[in-house]
Amino acid sequence: MWVIVNKKANSNQWDYPDTLTLFIDSFSLPGSKLASRYVGDKTLEELGLDEYTGELPTDEEPIRIVTVGSFKRRFGADVRKLIRESAIDAIIDMREDMDLALYVDLDDPYTVAGVNGIGPNGLAWLDNQGMADMLKNGTDREKYNGVL
Repeated sequence: MWVIVNKKANSNQWDYPDTLTLFIDSFSLPGSKLASRYVGDKTLEELGLDEYTGELPTDEEPIRIVTVGSFKRRFGADVRKLIRESAIDAIIDMREDMDLALYVDLDDPYTVAGVNGIGPNGLAWLDNQGMADMLKNGTDREKYNGVL
């Protein structure tokens, strides 16, 4: 479990409430704080610590190239039906391009413009959060592993 550890006042030491051997894999946070993985058996309440719930750093590159099928599944069945039945040129173009593509580059300006254009172009079911979800990092299952 990842926990937040504060820096001791007037010191360069971290205020660990237990022996250092029970904390591993730490990384810095803003504001003189540290996130450390706690591997001991005490509860956070006993230690006086808060759980770290932010995004963990990683050495891995984010997955930004995904399969066409996994990208389409992000929209859900009802939305895919609306896209298929749409008579709006911008949506038809995006759908046709998607049918010919080997993969989807989530950073490609055309992909971003297509997703951002869906709501304003008549399918208002996709709000700002929905558009962001369509373009979020891919998962290992969504990753395109073919030749680019």
